[in-house]
Amino acid sequence: MTRDADDARRAVLKVIESETEAYFNKDYEAWARCWVHEPYTRRLAWYARIGGEIHQGWEMESALMRASMQAFPAPSRAARDVRRENINIRVGKDMAWATFEQVAPLTGDAFDTPGRQHEGRVLEKHDRQWKIACCFVVGSMIEIVDSPLVQVDPSRRVLWMNAAAATALKAHRTLDVVGGRLTVVDRQGAQRLQASIAWAARLESYADFQNEPQMRTRRGTLPVFLGQSDAEVPEICWVVVDSGMILISFDDDRSVGKRLESAAIVYGITPAQLRLVGLIIVGHDLVDAARRLGVSANTARTQLQRMFDKTGVRTQPALVRALLSVAAPLV
Repeated sequence: MTRDADDARRAVLKVIESETEAYFNKDYEAWARCWVHEPYTRRLAWYARIGGEIHQGWEMESALMRASMQAFPAPSRAARDVRRENINIRVGKDMAWATFEQVAPLTGDAFDTPGRQHEGRVLEKHDRQWKIACCFVVGSMIEIVDSPLVQVDPSRRVLWMNAAAATALKAHRTLDVVGGRLTVVDRQGAQRLQASIAWAARLESYADFQNEPQMRTRRGTLPVFLGQSDAEVPEICWVVVDSGMILISFDDDRSVGKRLESAAIVYGITPAQLRLVGLIIVGHDLVDAARRLGVSANTARTQLQRMFDKTGVRTQPALVRALLSVAAPLV
């Protein structure tokens, strides 16, 4: 690499860094100086927290950013904590492009883009200064998920896990890692997990995606019934497809709550019934759940039966699967 080429790459990276810093600091003027002010300016993004964005032209991009910064003017600490990895920059005479992974913290600020974002920029040189003409982002939140999360390959080989998963697996009733592979104690549960992982792997096959249009609406998550305890408490995990990864999510009380809230709307589950099934999902048998709720066991059985009627199932595991299939995980 020549010295001039190295200098050019550093100049491109400096613009990218300056634009991100200005974004988190809510400095509109500094942010605007990093962009090409033309109708062909574009932002194409998909964020795990908010979904997709398509901004066409500088007028649209600048107006939205100015209004957002005015609405939330306080700087975010993410400006100093953000980092970039796997940086790849190519520079031509008057045009350059860059790809990288940007990792930012969850701060609670309205401008948060937490976790690992796969990002790219197309830049043009204007009056000897590099400016951003196009920004594209594909977001993932796995690095800030604080519930147990394991990444596997199609053969169940563990590729990565977070600290919460490493701790939870030491005493988990159903899941374990043996010989470097995620396993399930219950044989039928193991078969269900393997089938679900195979389903997830197929979603990453471009040929299958093209040949089976119905697959295009099934990307996301699949609840898996792993078995149940002696008290007939169902054990559930989720197979998640995210950013080309196969992830196994389990013991996530917060996401369970969000899924149940959605299921309550879909099936007409009452708040009392929702509290009961929430306790069942996290490991309490019917009698213990009734005691915790301050109701009789007969009342709890009646609430359970009414949920069976509403969902069209007849067992606790089937009820749990039905309710937890409604909403997506992680976000």
